[in-house]
Amino acid sequence: MHTECRDCENRPKQIEKLKTAVELAKPISVILITVILIVGILALFIAGLNKENDIPWLASVNQFVSIVLGIVATIMSIISMLFSFYGLEKTDESERRQNEVLQEIIKMERETQHSTEKLARTMSSMQSPAIQKHGDIESSHGGRTDDECGDESDEV
Repeated sequence: MHTECRDCENRPKQIEKLKTAVELAKPISVILITVILIVGILALFIAGLNKENDIPWLASVNQFVSIVLGIVATIMSIISMLFSFYGLEKTDESERRQNEVLQEIIKMERETQHSTEKLARTMSSMQSPAIQKHGDIESSHGGRTDDECGDESDEV
């Protein structure tokens, strides 16, 4: 099922914008996630070293880590969505190119077929007189060649 492009003129610009966003998101997302995880783990580790009975701010730290991990999950889903849109656009672009190449091949095949037919018609209409004479000789001998006829060919 082939749908027409609604915004064909802007499509290359959109692909380039998505490509730029994906290229920027790759290193930033890795750095962001790494920093957030390291800070969260270190904060919990430091808080856990304190052996006092009640640590009032430990619950706040746990809530903070939960919120930060929720934000990381949201950011990762947005980046994943960008990757999927980019992949979809590249797939559509590849399909369009394949269709263009297929149409060119079909066009070339038709042109070749027409040229071959035209050449065959030209060749059949332009038979040399020697070929036509040879055909007349064969027909006078009942389809036999000159060699089969022997001396009869001299009589004709």
